[in-house]
Amino acid sequence: MATKINNRVVNTVAVRYFQEVVRAGSFRKAADRINVAASAINRHVKLLEDDLGTKLFERGKGRGGIKLTAAGEVLSKRVQYALNELSVARDEINALKGVQRGRVSIGVTDVIARELLPDLLAAFHQRHPRVDFDVKVANTPGLVDLLSDDRVDLLLAFDVPPQMSIRPVAEFSLPSCIVVDPQHPLAKRTSVKLTELSAYPLAMPDDSPYLRAILTRITSGGAAQVTPLLRTNSYELMRSFVRRGMAISLQTRLWMSGEPHRDGLVYIPVKEPLARYSVMGCCVRSGRRLPIPSELLVSFVCLELSRILNDNSEDGETLMR
Repeated sequence: MATKINNRVVNTVAVRYFQEVVRAGSFRKAADRINVAASAINRHVKLLEDDLGTKLFERGKGRGGIKLTAAGEVLSKRVQYALNELSVARDEINALKGVQRGRVSIGVTDVIARELLPDLLAAFHQRHPRVDFDVKVANTPGLVDLLSDDRVDLLLAFDVPPQMSIRPVAEFSLPSCIVVDPQHPLAKRTSVKLTELSAYPLAMPDDSPYLRAILTRITSGGAAQVTPLLRTNSYELMRSFVRRGMAISLQTRLWMSGEPHRDGLVYIPVKEPLARYSVMGCCVRSGRRLPIPSELLVSFVCLELSRILNDNSEDGETLMR
């Protein structure tokens, strides 16, 4: 099938095959995914390159060695935008029929995926049983990239950096805590100063600006230089080290203060403020009109988190935008 635009003919089959190769990472994987011969996909992509007058892939040796050219990057992004717009149109047409059907893509960090997201999606699913979910778990920089490329509709993450392409719908200021095993010497404390952490092995986030700033504050009282035992972008891995008594960690408490041992660990508030370390944001891409199911989920998540976190936490604060 071909479509004529501005006196140029665009082979829509070739465009589809091109995007499948981008998603799969190779011609062979794309062929397996859509059950089409790899030679046919390669032929259509070559026709598309001939039509556009430029290469879309740098083809290396072996079966999987491909990489998008600059032109390929441009085309892939525009095709993804067009597919998103078609999805919006389909959802809006369904909405005209009174059918709230669709699929929402969500990006979250590992802790939010474990502690908050299952309950949120279960409650939303009760209201909108015809809406399905795609969930991607990554660290905050990775989630921002996914959102900027329209590979997720919304993200929930901590310390989302301000930038023109991202719009925070709501932000939630949560308590920063030291996390310890129940048998740890600090476990019975009601609060802890950062300088006290220099005496213990630490499991810390590997985001370098935060890590440097936190380590500087830990040693500001004259303590010796601190080197974390573990640096990682996985807060779940940090918790695992804490459970084994190998380290203590700096984390954000996501539930009410009356449940200090919810996951078998003890959360002790940090006395000093830590800027945006414990600010959780619900964000969408600036300028993008979301499909109706995604808009419904964004509104539901923001209102539900405001209710859960603010009503059940002494320190919670929400900024709606």
